[in-house]
Amino acid sequence: MKNWSVLLVSFFALVFLKQILWMGLVPVWHFPDEQAHFSQVQNMAFFAVSHGNTSDEIAMSEILLGTKRDQQGNNKFTHQPWFTIPYSNSVSGVHEQTITDLPKTYTTNLKVREATSYPFLYYSGSMLFYKLFASSSIITRVYSVRFFSLLIFMATTWVVWQIGQLLFQNKFWALGLTTLVAFQPMFSFVGAGVTSDVLFNFFFTLFVYCCLKIIEKPKAQAWLYLFVIIILGQLTKQQMVVALIIALCLLPFRFTPIKQLFCKKTASTIGLILLLSGFLAVAMIFGKAEYIYTFIQSGRNQNQQIFAISLFEHIKFTLLHTYREVLPWYWGVFKWLGVVLPRWVNRVQMGILGITGFGLLWYLVQKVTNFFKTKKLSLFDQKILFLLFSALAYYLALLLWDWQFRRAYNFSFGVQGRYYFPVIIAHMALILVSWRFLWQQVFKKYSPNYVLVILGFWWLILQIIGLRTIIVSYYDVSSWSIFLNQISQYKPWLFKSYSWYLWFSLAILALVLFLRNFIITWRYEKNHKTNC
Repeated sequence: MKNWSVLLVSFFALVFLKQILWMGLVPVWHFPDEQAHFSQVQNMAFFAVSHGNTSDEIAMSEILLGTKRDQQGNNKFTHQPWFTIPYSNSVSGVHEQTITDLPKTYTTNLKVREATSYPFLYYSGSMLFYKLFASSSIITRVYSVRFFSLLIFMATTWVVWQIGQLLFQNKFWALGLTTLVAFQPMFSFVGAGVTSDVLFNFFFTLFVYCCLKIIEKPKAQAWLYLFVIIILGQLTKQQMVVALIIALCLLPFRFTPIKQLFCKKTASTIGLILLLSGFLAVAMIFGKAEYIYTFIQSGRNQNQQIFAISLFEHIKFTLLHTYREVLPWYWGVFKWLGVVLPRWVNRVQMGILGITGFGLLWYLVQKVTNFFKTKKLSLFDQKILFLLFSALAYYLALLLWDWQFRRAYNFSFGVQGRYYFPVIIAHMALILVSWRFLWQQVFKKYSPNYVLVILGFWWLILQIIGLRTIIVSYYDVSSWSIFLNQISQYKPWLFKSYSWYLWFSLAILALVLFLRNFIITWRYEKNHKTNC
């Protein structure tokens, strides 16, 4: 147990430090729609509203940093991987002092319509971190909110660890699943920026955990937690309505505890109904219930023209779009959609997905055949089928939503790989299960634990490749002194100059310690033949 405690501490320390690197390496306004989300945080801080325009302060900084978008939604970086802002020969950027010295009145002058207008939950939490540094420069305030996102990412990683234990009943496989999720490059990238996606991903992952708990041992209490999580998710993003649909599909198979609660505990039932009604009322009022309808309608007005795009045509379009763009971008797309992971990396990932698809199909055929023979399905198989259903349901929901959008506007919304991160836990679990199943069928003499070693270590390398991709796309790495100067510009003091020695050293040390502790724990468990 001591070995495992040390291993877990080193693992989560590594996750934390690599997120610090993502947070510090990516320049201001270079996470997805970061300036728009930060505008909503600022509006919450100054006006206590979750809507409004972008402040002059943000707009001016965007102009100086080259991220100001034109009427087509493009800026100087969009689809131009070679472009970089002018760097100075010091640790302070060319326009850094100008941005730092912007008048405080600029924070409350709202002229540009760019701020997001999502439900309030993420922005209320972000506002607390914003206010801690309200008197500091806008650069410091942005990084303070990024740190809030980092903490949510760490909480999501912990939930994934819990799901891994619940799913595999084995700590090594649980750690393998957590590694695949936490070290996915694009997921790491999104988890370090100012965006409500990070909280939405947390709630959806928590939703999946509760569903798996219900499948394993259905209790009325678990259902209560489930619907509270759905409501909290709705207070974060309207897309949480997809979770409600998934939960309703699960309900007929695990209805017994709710039925017993209604039959035997009248007082508890009434209290439960009142509690859920109260939560629902809050969600309807503050979660902008009308946005659910707008989300389902894809923003289409009642009297708007409908373009003749058939569902079959849209399915073909979506499948092709998924293969050509969504899958490569799922693993990593940076610098305002201008930079992706190296081509050979995406080819390796496509190969991994191809093997996963083949193994999953074989697995399903075998399980369905056995079910018709025995009329039984193991608890593990039920959980895997639920994860598969969740992933497919979410994909179908976005497909239908984009179909509605195309019919309304005659062009696709442009679904990106990161839009599927709410069910990333399902994606990574299916990869692990599929590879383990294939290994057991093909390499019967060898332990399937080697799958963990192969995929786990490759994912660590994948993370390093992602960080390197970010570094070389923004900064000159021809010499350490030039790199150190450029990487320090437009950053708070925590990411200035020689502080980078600390962050890189700590990250490398954490990686070495994690690998060391993993090997020690692996050998110990192997020698003692314990089922972890």
